[in-house]
Amino acid sequence: MVDSTTNKNDAWLDEWLEKPSELPPASKEFRQNVMKKISAMRLPWHVRLRRFLFKPRQTQWSMASGMVTASIALVFIFSLNQHWQSSTPPNEIAMTTPEFITVSFRVQLQGAQKVALAGGFNKWQPVHMVKSDGKGVWDLEVKLKPGQYEYMFVVDGENWVSDPQANLYQDDGFGGKNSVIVVNQVKQNAI
Repeated sequence: MVDSTTNKNDAWLDEWLEKPSELPPASKEFRQNVMKKISAMRLPWHVRLRRFLFKPRQTQWSMASGMVTASIALVFIFSLNQHWQSSTPPNEIAMTTPEFITVSFRVQLQGAQKVALAGGFNKWQPVHMVKSDGKGVWDLEVKLKPGQYEYMFVVDGENWVSDPQANLYQDDGFGGKNSVIVVNQVKQNAI
């Protein structure tokens, strides 16, 4: 609610603002000192950032700079495309070319709720294994190229366990041992 006092004050303020100023004009030195102090004041960082980002600018392009920019953009897009085509999704380790050999990984871990397989062949990204019976046996078939691979089982998402049935082990650099499998041209079974 607006009372009559507020209305009177507003009317008085409007009347006062309309009167010509009775103050003498400021001297040149005074104006310069005031402007120096205003110029020396530093604006808050968010105001400076907003001014920098949204300040209108005029850009001039030459044909050469346009061609260089377009070339850089094409190289960047080409390299991204090559990267996407060459990278394998973490949960997709099976390959379809005939030079790959199917390897069966099997481990018995009583009491485990979930088990995954991780190794050099899938960039150490755990891939879930399938529980094959009620006795805690977990299985996964993986297609691998011939070679030597380190691997481990990940139990319940936390514990990294070496394969107790592996023939070879390699120091993992953290005080533990990675299991090692050697894949030959003949079908392999890791038990």
